[in-house]
Amino acid sequence: MQQQLNTYSIYILLVLTILLSACGNLQQDIELELPEYEPEISVEAYLQAGQPYFLTLVKSQPYFDDIRVEYLSGATVTVSHSQGVDTLQEFNIDISDPTLGLLADTALLNTFSGIFGEQLVFYGSFQPVPTLYNEDFNLKVETLDGEQLTATTKILPVVPIDSLVQQFNDQQEAFVLTFFTDDETTTNFYRRVFEFQRLQVDSMDNGTVDSSFVTRVDQDFITDDIVFNGQPFAFGTDFQFEVGDTIFSTLYHITEDYFDFITTRDAAVAAALSPFGQPAVLSSNINGGKGIFTGISFVRETYVIQE
Repeated sequence: MQQQLNTYSIYILLVLTILLSACGNLQQDIELELPEYEPEISVEAYLQAGQPYFLTLVKSQPYFDDIRVEYLSGATVTVSHSQGVDTLQEFNIDISDPTLGLLADTALLNTFSGIFGEQLVFYGSFQPVPTLYNEDFNLKVETLDGEQLTATTKILPVVPIDSLVQQFNDQQEAFVLTFFTDDETTTNFYRRVFEFQRLQVDSMDNGTVDSSFVTRVDQDFITDDIVFNGQPFAFGTDFQFEVGDTIFSTLYHITEDYFDFITTRDAAVAAALSPFGQPAVLSSNINGGKGIFTGISFVRETYVIQE
């Protein structure tokens, strides 16, 4: 019996050896012929009542190319509304220009200068966006090559914050509730941003004390009003705040197009960072291209944690 088992074991090993050897012969190099990539024009513009226009226009790039921003110059860009037509001008600003700090994080731009280049190219106007809530704004872009892109959006009215309420736990840690009231007559979409500023004191090696205010983003997310449609609602935080912390609570009222854009953008980023992620299609409201043209409105309340 033992001899039969040994014979059987040897037979199995021989079969496995033959199979493994055969598998080794299955290795074959395959050359993939990828289709020629057709660049697309990407638009990103956010309209805020009373603020200047600001629009970026770039071309997309093939996946395997070096990462860099390819700006699109020479386009004719107009935004029409019930009060007329505003024509946006092309601006070229050096990254080293100190006035750029009014528009963007210059430290971040300098860090990625190899991607953004030495100059930023955008379209804007010193004419402020008119305060026209719930009315159409129509974008038209015509490139030097004759390509046309269009989009339509609205600026939604501000949803006010009713109040900010703090509460302490047994460890004297505070949390904050931001109360507001949703409009039951419409489906609404929100972006919630919550930041806080705290005095940070550090002991230096030379025996001195260095103190500075540090601002941190604690929350940044989007949501719809399906759960609380037409009801008073509150966004909360964790128990993590101390007496003297300064709270900045911001509530954006955003369009459904922008909500879909952010949702799919985040899904695409997550898929790109994971080998098991499912490909995501970026939602866009740009006809003839990709991107987002949308109005934003927000209210920001400041609150200091009290004893």
